[in-house]
Amino acid sequence: MQRPDRLILVLLWVATAVFLTTPTELRSTAQTKSASPSEKVVVPKIWDAKQLATWATPLAGINIPANFYSEEEYYAAPIDNLRTYPVYAPDKEPKGYREWMLKQGPQRLIEPEKLNTERDWIEAGRVVFGGLDFPVTRTDDPRIMKFLSDAEAVRKGGDAITRDGILPALRWTVDRDGKLKVALADCSGCHSRIMPDGSLLLGAQGNLTVAFESVGVVVEGFTKDLEHKGITINQAEYAAYGMPWLK
Repeated sequence: MQRPDRLILVLLWVATAVFLTTPTELRSTAQTKSASPSEKVVVPKIWDAKQLATWATPLAGINIPANFYSEEEYYAAPIDNLRTYPVYAPDKEPKGYREWMLKQGPQRLIEPEKLNTERDWIEAGRVVFGGLDFPVTRTDDPRIMKFLSDAEAVRKGGDAITRDGILPALRWTVDRDGKLKVALADCSGCHSRIMPDGSLLLGAQGNLTVAFESVGVVVEGFTKDLEHKGITINQAEYAAYGMPWLK
C-alpha cells in the first residue's frame, strides 16, 4: 500500500473513532444548534454591558481595561441606513439610470424588521458589505459629476472598472435632501478584487485603483468632517491607532 493511501485510511479511522466515542446526546445537540437557512433565528444582543465588562484584558503597562460606550449610548447612536447604487463608467451606464435613482428617493439599505431567517440575515450582510458607504464623503460636487459624465476622462483616469462597467470604489446614493450624490464605498471599497476575467470578488484582498478626479473629490469629505469636529488628522489617527501605554 502506498504512503498516501495509508494516510487516508488512518485519517478515516481517526474520524470514525471520534464519532463513535462522542456521546449521542452531544452529537444530536451539535446537529440541532445549526438552524436551517429557512428557520427563524433569534439574533443575539450586539452590545451588552455585562458581557463587555470582562471582554477586554487590561492594557499593558497601565493595568486598566478599555472602556466602551454604555448600552444607552450605543443604542441611542444615529443609524445611517441609506441604499446605494453602483457607479458606472459613462459609456456603460444604463439609459436613464440617474433619473431612475432620483425617482426612487431616499431608500433604506436594509429593512431589519423583515429579517427572520438565517438566509435573510446572510443576504442582508451581503447587501451591507456591498452597499455601505462613508456618509461624510457624499457629495454632488460639480467636479465629480462632470468627471463621471465624461467617458474619455474616466477611461484615462485610472479608476478600476469591472467587465460590467462598474467603478467599485464609488457608490451613488439619493441623500435625505433628495439629491443624487457620489460617495466612497466602505467595506467593498477596500475588500474587493477585480479578477482576471473582469468580475468582482467581494471580500477578497483588494486591488482597486482610483483616479484623483473621482476619489480625490469624495475624500475631501473626511477633511471637512475633521474640521467640523475641531480635530486634526494627527489627532484622529492617534485616537484610532495610538498606544498611550507606550512610554
